Amino acid sequence: MTNTVLSIIMPTYNRPKETKVMVESIIANTFTKWELIIVDDGSNDETISLLQSYSQTDNRIKLHFRKVQPKGAQTCRNIGFKLASGKYIIFFDSD
Repeated sequence: MTNTVLSIIMPTYNRPKETKVMVESIIANTFTKWELIIVDDGSNDETISLLQSYSQTDNRIKLHFRKVQPKGAQTCRNIGFKLASGKYIIFFDSD
């Protein structure tokens, strides 16, 4: 039985500053029964190392990489949706 009530799905691509603000905002929330599924769309900057550090320090944050086509936020959202375990699902953008 999972403790997750809310699955937050967030696609991202080369947005380290914006993604950091969004993730910090989610972590700061007083509601704690969530999972954050971040699906990276092929970033080639420091976004990956930033997200890896979050996923290593908070087990509610899960980092996945888009490995299918087509590229884009909608594909990443669909990947996240398939991985979600919460009773409720919401989509956030990384900015």
